[in-house]
Amino acid sequence: MVTGADLRLPTRVSPGDARFYLDPRPGRGPDSGIVRRKLPRRAWHTETTRMRFEHFAINVANPAKVAAWYVERFGVRILRALPQAPFTHFLGDSEGRVFLELYENPKAPVGTAANKHYLEIHFGFAVADAESAAAPLIAEGCPVVEDVNLPDGTRLIMLRDPFGLCVQLCQRAKRFL
Repeated sequence: MVTGADLRLPTRVSPGDARFYLDPRPGRGPDSGIVRRKLPRRAWHTETTRMRFEHFAINVANPAKVAAWYVERFGVRILRALPQAPFTHFLGDSEGRVFLELYENPKAPVGTAANKHYLEIHFGFAVADAESAAAPLIAEGCPVVEDVNLPDGTRLIMLRDPFGLCVQLCQRAKRFL
């Protein structure tokens, strides 16, 4: 049997100290004595350490060309761009929030994101009508990778852009934002 001493964890904790504790009594089920407790969430950060998502970065060939393609077709904006190597381009959404960094840095393999399975890496755009949003991209040669209708009425159309990156058009029945 696993004990608290084996894992260097206390067998008893006061509420709020941990989400799990070890129950030393034998025969407590498949978790070998680990008992789950639903404890209140505690804020572990302060205002100076609060974090929020800023951007996702992809190392691509010709980031200026990739950025221009997204600006023209998705209505995003270039918030910042470097004219010299690594040619970094920060793209912002329609509300001006940065969400994507494109760059070309030879210190790492360039273009490997395009070789990934669409379920491994992709980014999504919220749209009112996925089929209408996908039509001009498909006509331009972007292949449809997946087209899914979920039971709740959500429609998700996954495409590959001309650079091989996967983009999902998300027509949500219930929006996240």
